[in-house]
Amino acid sequence: MTRARSLVAWRLDLPLRTYSSGMMLRLIFAVATAVEGEIVLLDEWIGVGDQQFRRKARQRLDEIVARAGILVLASHDIELMQSTCNRAILLEEGRMTAAGPTDAILAKYLAGPSGPKA
Repeated sequence: MTRARSLVAWRLDLPLRTYSSGMMLRLIFAVATAVEGEIVLLDEWIGVGDQQFRRKARQRLDEIVARAGILVLASHDIELMQSTCNRAILLEEGRMTAAGPTDAILAKYLAGPSGPKA
């Protein structure tokens, strides 16, 4: 049993409706990261939960990224993208408007169509 799965193993015999929101989050995280592949798709990586859970989740993300050939990450988390991605694309209304090095694309994102974001 992996470390992520061991966090929830003791509650797996209970109905899901009895799980706290924290336990549900941990279960979803364990299931979502149980399978690894050469291409990993992540939409809005986990930014909730207590500090200890976020730290463990980030460590798990780093492990997945190290083993995957490609990570596709959809996020608004600037720090996560800067520390994880080497290339980025900018989507506006479902259309790609820019592609290139992460820092350059994040600068375009922060500037926005009508100036810097607050």
